[in-house]
Amino acid sequence: MKLFGFILRLILVVGLVIWLADRPGTAQIEWHDVVIETSAAVLAVIVAAIAYGLLLLHRIWRFFVDGPRVWKLNRTIGKLEDGQKALAKGLACIAGCDASEAGRQAVKARKLLGETPVTRLLQAQAAQMAGDIKAAETLYRAMTKDDETAVLGYRGLIMNALRRGQMDEATRLCGQLEGVDPKLPWLNLVRFEIATRLGQWQGARDVLTQARKDKVLPAPLTARHEAALLLADAQVALRDSRPVDALNLAERSRKLMPDWMPASLALAEAQIVTKHERAALRTIDRAWEKQPHRDLLPLFYWATQSGKPLEQFKQIEKMTRSSREAFETLMALGDAALRAGLWGEARRFLSALVHRGDATRSTYQKLALLEQKGAQDDRAASLWLAKAVAAPLDARWVCESCGAAHDGWSATCPSCRAFNRIDWQVPGQPREGQKTGSQPLALQDYLA
Repeated sequence: MKLFGFILRLILVVGLVIWLADRPGTAQIEWHDVVIETSAAVLAVIVAAIAYGLLLLHRIWRFFVDGPRVWKLNRTIGKLEDGQKALAKGLACIAGCDASEAGRQAVKARKLLGETPVTRLLQAQAAQMAGDIKAAETLYRAMTKDDETAVLGYRGLIMNALRRGQMDEATRLCGQLEGVDPKLPWLNLVRFEIATRLGQWQGARDVLTQARKDKVLPAPLTARHEAALLLADAQVALRDSRPVDALNLAERSRKLMPDWMPASLALAEAQIVTKHERAALRTIDRAWEKQPHRDLLPLFYWATQSGKPLEQFKQIEKMTRSSREAFETLMALGDAALRAGLWGEARRFLSALVHRGDATRSTYQKLALLEQKGAQDDRAASLWLAKAVAAPLDARWVCESCGAAHDGWSATCPSCRAFNRIDWQVPGQPREGQKTGSQPLALQDYLA
């Protein structure tokens, strides 16, 4: 673009010179007693030179007048650019868990940009990541004294209190933050987290209702959390010998999440406790048809405890007819055959898992039990138990937050107190069929 402008100006100058050369003439300047005669072309050149000289003098004058201010402005712009780069690098280091480099970039950004909300937040997060909780809290508390950074400061203090399990302190800080910004939707998430950690299920449901109105959580996650709260209340009702209340709560939970296994398990248990065994068997049958699951079997045996083992085996055969090749189905049939003394059938079902490479630790353990009960062959049983040691683990209820494995589902993880993070999977492995983005995000993803 600059080259095009230069060529255009050059063409205009050459054209003007040619035009003057084709039109010779004289020019006379008379000033008092002085008379100057020259050609028109020379006069034009003199006028142009004088104009250029005046323009040059003007620029030199402007340089001395505006030069310091322009230099200072350019230096400020340079510092802003360097400060923004330091901020970007610092945030990248926070994401990459590089605490030392994040702290260095935070200090550099503060020197270049001054005390801004972003530089304070970056420095506090870097200190927190480095394990200097005291320094982080000092920075967060300083931020709470500034109207522009008060919300960020209280947020940092609240998250620190939650990480340390200081629920009373987190509640107190929430009250102070509400005084700064009473309409902050994030506060409902914090109150929900506090209520679930303390086992205050009704209070958590009240907060979740408000969060749903504010649309701070996606609808699938809200529905799953509400179903989990109802199940938690149902478990409390069973422990308190209130089976009818437990049944109502479990029914509401299953209505919200019809295909969610914890809801089906809780409903079947409540139906058995309230002497509705037939309804429980229908619940178990429908749940197995949608998703064969090991934890449905103890409920089935509980509901049919008055029946004979052979009758139970036939019922399980009927219940599993639509999922005959599933791992859980073959394991269930093998177990039922063992209970009924059908050694050949038990061997057929369990060996099928071994032959196709799907055998787990419990598969080999049941084969060892089969050798002991059916063939009284302790040597063969020992061989199966030896294989069980190196076999893949069976699926269990695993907390996706801390990785702890549990025997049953619960609303909060007994190890880390994370809410609604327990799911059925093989410990140490992602849940079968799980895809990125296919599951609702956890509440912690919105609090972090």
